[in-house]
Formats: sequence, C-alpha cells, structure tokens
Amino acid sequence: MISAHHPLSIIGDSYRTIRTALLFSQAEKPPQVVLLTSPSPGEGKTVSTLNLAIALAQEGRRVLVIDADLRKGCCHARLGMRNHSGLSNILTGHLPLEQGIQPTTIAGLSLLSRGVTPPNPSDLLGSNKMREVLRRVRETFDFVLIDSPPAIAVSDAAIVSILCDGVILVFHGKKTTTAAARQALERLDAIRAPVIGVILNSINLDDPDYAYYRSYYGSDYGTAAEEAHKLAGKTIDVEPRVKAAGPGVVPSSFFDDLIAKLGEAVGPMAPLIVRDQIAFLGETRETFPREKLSALLDRVCKEILDERLRRVFEQKIQENVQAL
Repeated sequence: MISAHHPLSIIGDSYRTIRTALLFSQAEKPPQVVLLTSPSPGEGKTVSTLNLAIALAQEGRRVLVIDADLRKGCCHARLGMRNHSGLSNILTGHLPLEQGIQPTTIAGLSLLSRGVTPPNPSDLLGSNKMREVLRRVRETFDFVLIDSPPAIAVSDAAIVSILCDGVILVFHGKKTTTAAARQALERLDAIRAPVIGVILNSINLDDPDYAYYRSYYGSDYGTAAEEAHKLAGKTIDVEPRVKAAGPGVVPSSFFDDLIAKLGEAVGPMAPLIVRDQIAFLGETRETFPREKLSALLDRVCKEILDERLRRVFEQKIQENVQAL
C-alpha cells in the first residue's frame, strides 16, 4: 500500500488530500461510516479503500475496514492477511463480532475480512444483523470504511449504502465510461444514497496539469515518487515537462475551468464527460485545436439534461471562450 510504504510519494499525498477532504466534508462532524464502490470491477475501489484507511490511521484515528464484497473481496490479500472467517460468518451467526475483527501491521488499522462466500450475499448485507454490526463498530472506531462490490454489477453496494453516512465513488481515469458513471450515480440516487464525492484514479501523471506537483516532489522527495511509480509498473521522470500551448491550441487552463463549470451542472461525472468528448473528436487535451472547440462545447452541453442548468453553463463558459 502506497500510503504505508511510500507516504512521501505523490500518490501518498493524494490520499492525505482525500483524507482532509473527508474530514471537512460536513460542517458538524465528518461521516463516520463510509462506503466506497465503483461502477464496474477493476477500477481501484479496494486499493482506494485501503490507502484512505491507512491515511486516516496515520493521523492517529482508530480505523476499521470492512470487506463487504462477500463474493470476491480481497482486502485480506492486499494486506497480507488470512480470510478463514469474517463478515459473512458474523452475519450468519457463526462468529462473534469481536473474533472477526483482526488487527493489521499498521497501527490503528483493523480489518473485518469478507469471510466464507455465502449463497445469499445480498440478503445478508441487508439484514438486521448487518445493521447491528455497523451500530457496534461505530462505538469502537473513529472511522469505518466499507469496500463493497461494484454498483452496477450487483445490488449489494446500494443495499449497504443506505446504512452509511457517506458514499465515495471510485472512477478509473482510463476505464470508466461516462455511461457507466452515470448509471452508477443513478442507481445510488434512486435510493437517496449519501454520495459525498468521487476518487478519480489512474490519471496520467505525465499530463502538463501535474507538472507543478511533480516538480514540487522532485525537489525533496524524488526517490519516493519514483519508487511509487515503479510499483505501479512505470518509472517516470520526476522533473517537470511543461509545454506551453502552441498557436491554435486550447490552453489546459480552459479545460480546468470547463470541468469546474460542468461539474456545477452534472456533478462528479464532469471530468469523464470532457475526457470522452475530446476522445470522440479524435483529439487529446494537450493538443486540442481551437477550431474544434465549438464542436466540443456543443457535445458537452448535450450531456446537461436540465435546461436551466444548461443555459447557465453555456453563459458561463462563453465568458471563458471570449477570454481565449
């Protein structure tokens, strides 16, 4: 886990930033029980859950990770632990809660693994016993992070989400499609799940938008940053590679504003919508030509279903276009 073994890396700092956002996400007190899910498998929800949990534990919090993916959960494997028994055994009445919670090698972090795969995961997760488990762990831990199955594949995430204080969606920067993100959000919105944010992972750190970030870490923490990316299967040069936008190319700052303003209308899907529409036009953000900007904005506007929000967005973004 990057947060534990490479805390000074860019990725480690990213999870500390997410930790801070979580701690200040609500005025009175932060959400105590938080579920993390993604639209589809392989989008990084388990890694995100564990790294965020480690970041919270490193601040001196008592943190419990519950692996609620009773079918294919792998939190125990990621932490180098065993899964002889766990949540499913507790929910079926074959194991006391206290015996199912295992301490990890990371101070302040405990794990309740998934346990034996049951024939009826959804029924168990929606049971009164699950409510009792969450009620009891609230009394012992400062934060409880729940790693759930993908939101689209099965109903488990939706079932557990209504028992939580907050839900974080994990999107993969290269895999998650706009349609999948929208479907996951619609499923959660339909049951009024408390979605509090999105983690967008697997972004391209060679993107010029991250040049300052890499430059900052390269000055003091280059070794840790390089090692973190070796673990991800790719070694990068931590020196900045800033390239000014050439003539006829839309500057990167415009896309930052575009995503921010679009987010006011469509929420956390804004980065995915912009990414997909740029790709549809056969371009990249770094070299997007100005002559295609009108076509891009037309396509983006069509993603805003609310007419009033669409008009507000069009008015705001035109101010940015005129400033180019």
